Amino acid sequence: MNQETLQNLSLPKAIFFDMDGILVDSEALHWESVHEVLKKHLGSQAPKLAERVGWGDHELWRELIETYSLNGTPSSLTEERGRIAVKLLSDRPPALMKNALSAIQAWSSHPHCPTLAVVSASPKDQMIQSLKAFTDSQGQLLFDHLISGVDDCEANKPSPLPYLTAMKYFALQPSECWIAEDSSTGLTAALASGAKVFAVGAHTADQKLIVQAQDELDTLADLFALWAKMNK
Repeated sequence: MNQETLQNLSLPKAIFFDMDGILVDSEALHWESVHEVLKKHLGSQAPKLAERVGWGDHELWRELIETYSLNGTPSSLTEERGRIAVKLLSDRPPALMKNALSAIQAWSSHPHCPTLAVVSASPKDQMIQSLKAFTDSQGQLLFDHLISGVDDCEANKPSPLPYLTAMKYFALQPSECWIAEDSSTGLTAALASGAKVFAVGAHTADQKLIVQAQDELDTLADLFALWAKMNK
């Protein structure tokens, strides 16, 4: 980040984190649950879909219902996949993204810690299962709130509504918030929210979106270092 950009950046009252790709690496398990639903409905005719990044359930199932004439609705198939996903996440806890836990712990223990929240395209029960490692010594979640684009909003990412919902929950303006995102879908949502956006580990995201962010960083440790430098 250049010095001019740093000078124009103010400390946030809240930092919102995407979940998959920012905090945990559970995308493959979620995608596995999609295939389990397809196999149940289509049997041997079930396609092997290429993995996607930053997808939301209802949007995905609307597309697959139309393409493969699936029985069910986006809501019913989301619930069906969700039950499978929670079981997979319980049996095989997702790996943590590099430096993610240590960065969140560093924020949480800092005397000037801002509000920390997770804003994900995943359903809430899957978020809770995925984030079990992010707890303190008493077993309390290190985040102040979890916002689900499925359960808490009328529209999921790439709509900005999940982030706007988080801002409304904490009674904050976009200018008071930072967002860490990694996918094209997530960056689209974050940028449209009006907050200060950081592309973190955004290796698969559209470069046209990355250049609109405040900065491109490798891990959350880099974002914490920037925040801590501004706190001096």
